[in-house]
Formats: sequence, structure tokens, C-alpha cells
Amino acid sequence: MFEEPKIIQNIFSIAFSKQTNIRRRAELFEDRLRDRYIEPLILPVSDELNPDIARIIFSSRNGYSQIQFSQIYTSLQVSYSSDWQTDIPKIKLYLEERAELLFELIRLLPDATPFYCGLHTQARVRSSKEDNEILEYLVRQLSPEVEVSNLYDYQIRLTRVEEGLYFNNLQASNYRQSQATDTNQSDFIHVPSSAISERGFSVSGDFNDRYQYNEDTNYRTNFETARNIIKQGLETTLTFTKQLLQNH
Repeated sequence: MFEEPKIIQNIFSIAFSKQTNIRRRAELFEDRLRDRYIEPLILPVSDELNPDIARIIFSSRNGYSQIQFSQIYTSLQVSYSSDWQTDIPKIKLYLEERAELLFELIRLLPDATPFYCGLHTQARVRSSKEDNEILEYLVRQLSPEVEVSNLYDYQIRLTRVEEGLYFNNLQASNYRQSQATDTNQSDFIHVPSSAISERGFSVSGDFNDRYQYNEDTNYRTNFETARNIIKQGLETTLTFTKQLLQNH
């Protein structure tokens, strides 16, 4: 038996032209975010290190989301409470509102240009079945030629180009959560099968306009494109998840 799909987490991100001194902009961002996010954490990362590394982290007052800035990315990372996980219209509206906020923050940087953006979505379907039954089911739905005996984990990834504009990446796998057994050895813990508290399968979607950015040197993303990415990103992840539930 499988339960209703739930959206566990979203990450919306925007890539922009490199801002070597991004940490000096923290006060600008803080003034704009003061009502929703607490004082930022400024990480002491050298300007010469990997530009992907976060330099500024804002945590929301309710504890469910963060906004991060590196030298070349900003992202919203949100984990949903149980009462949000099946309310897709509410999630969509929240993401649109926060995406618009991120574009506003980038505009505070006079020499920053948004290049492309994307939405990562993680959906989960909890199951009362055993691991082997979940694996057999996923393989039967997606790769019936795969031998399932002695199979412990399964994962498949698909990438499509949508409308000649967007990358649509979808990944399906089994998952399990466990409560680790305390062995009084902090570096090494036992995680026996008996400690598994939840299992099922997950679908991760990554919908973005980097394909168009790659193909068109003049392409620049914007908020209206982001709204479409949020809409299609949620829809494609949920559609694929529900397809996997057919005939279960």
C-alpha cells in the first residue's frame, strides 16, 4: 500500500554574474528581509575560494526556510510542515512570492545579471510494504528488464528538453529512514533493518531554463519565466510520481 504523494522540500535558485564582494551586501539584504528572516549568518569564506560556496545565510523566523547567497547563486531552501505537504496551490503561491523576493534582492546589486533559474522538488510516497516489495514495484514500473534479486537500492534518472527551452530532470528511487542504534561510538553507528522507521519511494524534479541559456548567449532569465518554471516544475514532478502509482 502507498500513501498520497507529499512535497517534502523545494529549492528555488537563481544564477547570476559573479559578485566577489557579496558579503559586503549583507546589510542591504537584511533591511529587505527583516520582517521574515532573522539576522544573517556571514560565513568567513575567502573571496578567492569556490564561488559556489554560500557566504550569507538567512534563516526564516518560523524555521522552515533559508535564503542563501554565494558569489554566483542565490537560493531559497524550504522544508514543509505536514500541513503544507499536500497543499500544492499554497506551495506554488509561496514559491512565487519568494522567487519574486529573490529577484528583488538581486536588483539591489547594481552590476548583477540573472542568467537562469530553476526549481528542485522532492516528493515522497510512503509505503507500508517491505523494502523488497517497494523495489520490485519500482523496477516493474520503470525497468522491468532489471533483475531484482539481492537488489538493495534502485535509482533512475531521466532528462528531457521541454518546449526547446527547459531542462526537465526527473529522478526516482526507493528511500528509507532509520533511527540509528546507539553504540556509544560517536564515529560509527549501526543502522540495522529493524531500525527503519519509514520507507517508500521518492521522486526528485529539477526544472530550469539553463537549456535556453546554453543555446542563446543573449538569454537572461526573469521573474515571469520563474513563475512558469515553478508551475511546470511542481506539475511534472507530481505527474511523474502519480504515474508511478498507477496499477499499484
